[in-house]
Amino acid sequence: LPERAFDIHSNVWTRYTWENFSSAHADMTLSSVRARFFRPNMEADVNVEIAAVKIEEGATATVWTPSPFDAADSASAAATSASSAAASETAAGQSATAASGSATTAATKAGEASTFASQASTSAANANTAAINAGVSATSAASRAGGNIVAMGSFSDGTIGTWTGSVANVAVSGVPDGSTRALRSTGRDAYEGSLISGVWGGRRLRVSGYGVAPGPYPLRIGIHGQTAANGSHWVTMAASSANTNSWATFSGEIVVPADVNRLRPFIQSEGPQSATDHHVQVATLRIEDVTESASAANSAAVATSQAASASASAASAQISADLVASVNNQSGFNILPNSTFAEGFAGWSSSSWLYTTTAPVGPHAYVNLNGTNGLDSDYISINASLTYVLSADFRRLATSGNVVVDLACYGNTGGVLGYSSRAFVNTNTNFGEGARRFVKITSFPAGTTRVRVRVFGENLTGIQTNGAGVRQIKLEVGDSMTAWRDDSQLIAVDARASLALSTSVDAVTRLGQSAFELILAAGGSPAYIKALAEPGGSEIAFAATKLLLRNVVGDQIVTALELINGEAYFGAPVSVDISGRRLTIGPGFGVSNGLVLWFGPNTIALSAMSRTNGYFALGTDGRVYYGNAELGGSGKTSGVRTFSSGPGGSSVETTISGVQAGSQIGVHISVNGGSLSTNSNSNGSVRLYETAGGNTRLLFSEAVVTVPNGLQNPNGSWGIQEKPSAFGTVMGQLSGDVTYRAEYSRTSGSSYVQGAVINASVTITPPL
Repeated sequence: LPERAFDIHSNVWTRYTWENFSSAHADMTLSSVRARFFRPNMEADVNVEIAAVKIEEGATATVWTPSPFDAADSASAAATSASSAAASETAAGQSATAASGSATTAATKAGEASTFASQASTSAANANTAAINAGVSATSAASRAGGNIVAMGSFSDGTIGTWTGSVANVAVSGVPDGSTRALRSTGRDAYEGSLISGVWGGRRLRVSGYGVAPGPYPLRIGIHGQTAANGSHWVTMAASSANTNSWATFSGEIVVPADVNRLRPFIQSEGPQSATDHHVQVATLRIEDVTESASAANSAAVATSQAASASASAASAQISADLVASVNNQSGFNILPNSTFAEGFAGWSSSSWLYTTTAPVGPHAYVNLNGTNGLDSDYISINASLTYVLSADFRRLATSGNVVVDLACYGNTGGVLGYSSRAFVNTNTNFGEGARRFVKITSFPAGTTRVRVRVFGENLTGIQTNGAGVRQIKLEVGDSMTAWRDDSQLIAVDARASLALSTSVDAVTRLGQSAFELILAAGGSPAYIKALAEPGGSEIAFAATKLLLRNVVGDQIVTALELINGEAYFGAPVSVDISGRRLTIGPGFGVSNGLVLWFGPNTIALSAMSRTNGYFALGTDGRVYYGNAELGGSGKTSGVRTFSSGPGGSSVETTISGVQAGSQIGVHISVNGGSLSTNSNSNGSVRLYETAGGNTRLLFSEAVVTVPNGLQNPNGSWGIQEKPSAFGTVMGQLSGDVTYRAEYSRTSGSSYVQGAVINASVTITPPL
């Protein structure tokens, strides 16, 4: 066949494909071919490594899988060993269960079952490597059976094993798998045991379990790896959001850096090292080497079949599939999210820069100020051993000064380690004029694992309107700049779909079981459906970040129920019918949408329900109705009304009917949530107005102060320790349908960066 040449990149693994080739040569009719790899005129002391070679029929290259010829040999060997192990009814049942697992599980369990361990552990071409990578030692074989790199992952015995850090074994509840013990960490980092040596470089590890982060920092889990030169890598995945009290299921894959030759499990509360409020918990933690899972599945399937037929007293069948799709950092991909500010400043922070999405130049960020003013991206994980290119399109309309982009370099914790070379303009230019500016970054300060892209106007004078700007920023792996594209969402994406169907029956106990399980995972947001039926009962469970129950109404699909963050939201009023009676609740339903609650006979349709045709009702006017009349019937409005703004609102209002002039108005206004631009107080005031019949009066005003807590958030803003709040009692002057409006305004000091919520309440006491 014709030859095909590939350019080999130095010190980095690169995948090459040669697709859709054919030949009319007569040799194509022969029964065998050979693949040749050669390099003409090889220089001295140069090595080329080749791995994961695949030749297949078809026009498009697919992901590498083991050869079926190799898998068949391994499967046959595994089946023979499993058949030998099934010398008794009990041993056969154990072998069937063990064989249905992963490659390492099959090997380990077969070793425990019989003296044929060395034969049963043969799974695929690289199964021997997988066995080494399981880190099974004489002291941890029992807990690491099944290929779990974590020696102490269940915590059911009440100890912490060899975990180090500020950790404790604690009692818990609410874990999806029913676990009652978990590992709690109140420090930033926790490690398990000593480093496990092995051929780890490039291996794929699946991280799964359950986590919760009641503290202010997210939970991340993965591995701490070391190189032969004692350098360190920390590779983790998101396991739980911060400030959560409900257990989250996490499942995903990480890739071990190429130069790592020893590693250990690692748990992190992703906050400052010096913080004293770290708090994360982990249960049923597994970290498994899944690099050879495809070939292991073939061998395990054969072994399961052989073991199941080895005994008449026990039989089982299982069908499983494990599909994985991933895209890793590759040359040409932009790894900077929101690189052109089409989503505003999402993923960016600045107190002076602005953004716009208007024509003719499209989305961009700009600043109107002389001097030096900056804009910073969120943290981006990088591999400091690679070369990166940073590029951008600039605008500079000023008398003097520069517009610059560069990288601020950080480790896993702590402050900035240094700054990269930079791309900039120092003469007047507009977007699209001339070539994009770029800088090639070949080295980083020691210990760099993360960067932030910095954009800033430097020593600008005589700036024109919108005179300094930047758009279409790109940070990419490679030796040269490529055309801009906003495809950061394609980087390091990993998705998994797992399906398992099983059924079993035992002739001795005469008990059977059927199970179905579907697990979907992408990043740290798994979804699963699980069903189980056995003589003692049956159950079906659903779990996801968001659960939706929908039905079809006419030609429309309508969401009837939404479950999110442990809360239930209904798309329509909810009714409960018992013994001919109906209780309905909803935010405005019935005649003129005038009800929030109605109780009466179930013969009255939802649309016909009114305030006076049931046994009991609560109206949207805040009044209570009993039978066919208002309860009390005095016509004097009284009681408490509460109302709140959405995030970022500066005011909120509510209208109350039947208010009498001269009513006493109790006032409570507070500002909750959000964060501050600097670590200093924010001064402001809160006010309450009343409006009726076109007249507006100021009822209440008081100065308030927001005090920061001294803790800086990842986006550069500061947390809040003391929120502004004010109380008072005033005399209302207006009557009838009165609108009360609560406002908050800043007068000096720090600004709110993230939107706060204004909460207000008025307590109305009518005159006698």
